[in-house]
Order: sequence, then C-alpha cells, then structure tokens
Amino acid sequence: MGVVGREQLDAVRRLLGALGDTDTFLHCDAATPDSVHRQMLAGAAGNVHSVQRRRTSLATWSLVDAELTALRTALERSRAEHIVVLSGSCYPL
Repeated sequence: MGVVGREQLDAVRRLLGALGDTDTFLHCDAATPDSVHRQMLAGAAGNVHSVQRRRTSLATWSLVDAELTALRTALERSRAEHIVVLSGSCYPL
C-alpha cells in the first residue's frame, strides 16, 4: 500500500491504523515539519515504512515523482503483487 500524506496528521494516522498488517509505504512531503512526520509514524506497526521525502506541489510532476519513489520502494521491500496508492484524505470503508 502506498500512502501519500502532507499535513493531515490525524487522517494519516487513522488510515495507517485501518490498514492493519498490510505493508505500507508512506511518503510525507518534505515541506511538512519533521515533528509532524514523526507523529504520523508514532505508534505505527512495523509494517509501515517511510520513503524518501520530497517537496511536492499540487498539479506538478513532483507528485508523480513522489508516488514513483514510493512504488519503487514498495516493490523493492515487499512481495506485493498489487499496489494501491492512497492519500491522507482517503479512508477505506
């Protein structure tokens, strides 16, 4: 599972909790304060991995680049055959 988060601390934490034991790879925008990034990961299960942080802006290639980085990392570090990309504002039903 790839999750792209910015500053939606509560939403990202809720999403990470709902994903359970699914291998999850989190990209947190480099513009997000380190303290918020650490709080996103605080208490997360061992299956949640932070990927290289990049500064992104809406409607630019930077978002695609961040997703591609997360996808590459997921393929390198997991045995996933399928990957779903979610944002901090997504919540599975």
